[in-house]
Amino acid sequence: MSKISNDNNNVLIELSPILSDDFGILCNLKVESELLNLDYKNVSENDRYMTHENIRYFKKEIKNLNNLAKFNEDDLILAIYPIDMFFTMDVFKIDDAFLSVSLRLPVGVYTNSKVAGYNIGLDFHVSLESLASFCRDFISECNNLYEQ
Repeated sequence: MSKISNDNNNVLIELSPILSDDFGILCNLKVESELLNLDYKNVSENDRYMTHENIRYFKKEIKNLNNLAKFNEDDLILAIYPIDMFFTMDVFKIDDAFLSVSLRLPVGVYTNSKVAGYNIGLDFHVSLESLASFCRDFISECNNLYEQ
């Protein structure tokens, strides 16, 4: 499973592709921190998909991590927005070695629409290598599902 931790090692995000079908990739998302622990295993499967188009776009966008020099500070480097938006992640350049991640988790998805109208958000810093590893691991796991 793909994992990423912030620089302080007190936030952990895990994104795990579970199965591939005609629609896309079913995923599990887990967020652990000192104050917040969310596991999407009990969220409706319909709300945890990344379409094949989302995956193709993500593969294209992660190439930006190899070209940070062409971006200015605070520029958006990549964005992950699954079609059903069970999470959103925007990644911004801090410098050539560190990135800022803005993760948003719609409460309506997590609570199966029992609570709605706002997002839980985490903003944290990561090293370029940590984020690149997270992206490579996720894409590799998706590719393994495609091959099965």
